[in-house]
Amino acid sequence: MNILTGDLVDDFPYNDYPKYGSQQPKDWEIYRNITSGIDKDVWFEIAGNHDEFGVFSFDSDGHNFRKSIKTNLSDISQFHLQERIVPTNGGYNIHIIGVNPFVYPSAHPPFVYWPRPSRETMDKLEEIIEKVPEGDEVIVMDHYPLKLFPPHKRTSSGKNFQELMTTGKVHYFLSGHLHPAKPKLMHFPNLLEVVAVDSKSHNYIGCFTYDNHRFVYHQVNITRPPYAYVTNPVPTSQLTNHQIFNEVGTPVRVLSMHSKMPKITVSGDLNGEMTCKKLNSGHFLCELENNLKQGQYSISLNGSITKTVNFTIGEKSDWYLEAEYKDVNNERYIFQTILLFIVILFFIFPLPKSKFAEEFLDILNGVQTEISTTKLIIIILFGWILSIRFRIQKLSFWIKGLLLVALLWPLVLPAIFLEIEGHKGFIWMWGYECGGKFYYAI
Repeated sequence: MNILTGDLVDDFPYNDYPKYGSQQPKDWEIYRNITSGIDKDVWFEIAGNHDEFGVFSFDSDGHNFRKSIKTNLSDISQFHLQERIVPTNGGYNIHIIGVNPFVYPSAHPPFVYWPRPSRETMDKLEEIIEKVPEGDEVIVMDHYPLKLFPPHKRTSSGKNFQELMTTGKVHYFLSGHLHPAKPKLMHFPNLLEVVAVDSKSHNYIGCFTYDNHRFVYHQVNITRPPYAYVTNPVPTSQLTNHQIFNEVGTPVRVLSMHSKMPKITVSGDLNGEMTCKKLNSGHFLCELENNLKQGQYSISLNGSITKTVNFTIGEKSDWYLEAEYKDVNNERYIFQTILLFIVILFFIFPLPKSKFAEEFLDILNGVQTEISTTKLIIIILFGWILSIRFRIQKLSFWIKGLLLVALLWPLVLPAIFLEIEGHKGFIWMWGYECGGKFYYAI
């Protein structure tokens, strides 16, 4: 199964800044040509923000994602949530759920940088997850990393998106969007998130394997793709509380896609040559006996694969710090904006002249040299903000009025005009409007 976590195309007409993101038909024509010979049953696509630049509605003629992907999406509810069920040889299924948290009209960047799932979509996602049989694996993929979802958007049961992912049956969350140079692994309660590397900027894709409920994510260089993957043991950096890593005696296993019998030697805390056999699928399964007791180990594989694996055998692994990925969605920015607005309003809002203001300016200009203790304390604590306000208040009435209008304008009037697929609209402080439809950014 090939899964694509969005940004199928770039949708920028050029690479130089400043640049304006919008639907680029030539990009989508290239994508369709590349994927034309691929079976839709092994190709699972969800949308990224680049794919949704400047789309007026889900079924509009300019929605190239809908027209270009393998899956036939008849309505927007199928677009918001897609599910594929992949059977395994172990008697359990892997449920892959794709989430597209987009609203329409979908504006030009940077408006689609943040996910905005509706309550209806989150409720339906919760329902799908609850119906997954016990023992099956659940992977949710979304273009946006988990920490970018707004915490105030909640299901009818009161869960925000992060709580929905980390308090149920979901064990793995695959995302992208941030275009990191290396995959970002983030551990949450009951869940491992992988923020994948993009292929356009860094020439990497991701691959994950399942080996008897052992999930391993592999970074793949598309200019030098490997033909073999270590499926067991699970690297220590990818361990979670539902991964199996306490079994003693489980062999080291490698799945090989080579056309002929691979040859792999292992060195380090284990030594020997792996024994390989051909599977019915035409691939090879290579194994090496593992007689290690509980502890932390490192092995190197060479030959048909070059790989070093640091792993743990036991009931728990040592703690370590993870570097949090950038652009975490934090609602403190809203309060910072409100505070900044109040401060600027204090600077420019016209009030009648006061005796204190005149005395304060005389002190600043050196006209008055004797200062009482009370005034000195006020100057020390609030001198910088008072000096700005009092000097602005000495401007002419018309200039002060113009500054006040400039501050209040974005609250109720457009800041800039926009166009989406021929529909006119505008951007203001609260989001944007287009074609009579309002989208609120909060």
